[in-house]
Amino acid sequence: MNDFSKHQTIVVVTAEWDEEASVWVATSEDEKIGLVTEAPTLDELKDRVLTVLPNLIQDNLSDEKGLEIKRMRVSVNC
Repeated sequence: MNDFSKHQTIVVVTAEWDEEASVWVATSEDEKIGLVTEAPTLDELKDRVLTVLPNLIQDNLSDEKGLEIKRMRVSVNC
């Protein structure tokens, strides 16, 4: 079990264009977090990820004592 209060944790988020739905879809590599969200533009997707990710981390990793998000950085590579 990781001690998130003492270690930096990196969450890798992947954004892919869904041609059929005409939206960008973001998912995380860590299935425990459960990130799956979508938006019509990359800017809106980034905003959406920044909104939902902290809650998902706290809700889905709540067994980790002392979990605190001190800083988030999001970069988009296309």
